[in-house]
Amino acid sequence: MVKARGESFILGIDTTALRASVGVVRGGEVLAARTRPETRTPGVRVNVDEILLEVVDEVLRAADLDLEAIAGVGVGIGPGVFTGTRIGLSTAKALALGRGLPIVGVVSLVALARAAGQGERVVTLDAGRGEVYAAHVRVDAEGGRLLAPPVLRAPLAGGEARGALIVERDGVFPEGAQVALEAALRLGRGEADDPVALEPCYVRPSDAKLPAR
Repeated sequence: MVKARGESFILGIDTTALRASVGVVRGGEVLAARTRPETRTPGVRVNVDEILLEVVDEVLRAADLDLEAIAGVGVGIGPGVFTGTRIGLSTAKALALGRGLPIVGVVSLVALARAAGQGERVVTLDAGRGEVYAAHVRVDAEGGRLLAPPVLRAPLAGGEARGALIVERDGVFPEGAQVALEAALRLGRGEADDPVALEPCYVRPSDAKLPAR
């Protein structure tokens, strides 16, 4: 197993919410973080794949680092927007494989739970179509852990949502910095993923269908 030391610099990337969110951490401290959303204004459309590497560069410069200093990569694997998830994962894989770095996939609902602090809660993320992705997550000093696999369901309401972190469409979203913090803990325990085998966590089946013959 590849193991990252406590003083190692870890890069985190999340694009599951169609935002290029990137952070770099060391020893449990966020050194720099940036988030830039896609823009879709009349006559101008900037997709997350066009800005992600720019944001990576911005974060590294803000932390006074270059890629040579990075010892591992964390990446949000969803659930979330299919296109964004694929972009972040493919970029993180390219960085990891190209530089021989360990990689850790982090479920976006775990990254959200980390942002809310330690504890046990139900975390939900808007999935569109009047549904949410939901998971029961525990966060402690060892990191975040899914107590049950993510599911697709109707939004929580009333007493059922007590203690839950409810995430609205334009509210809280998975951040690269939280992905990096989670990845750093796992890499410290030698829990790197296989960069070739690592897959997105979609939960919902893809809308893409093969044309009828």
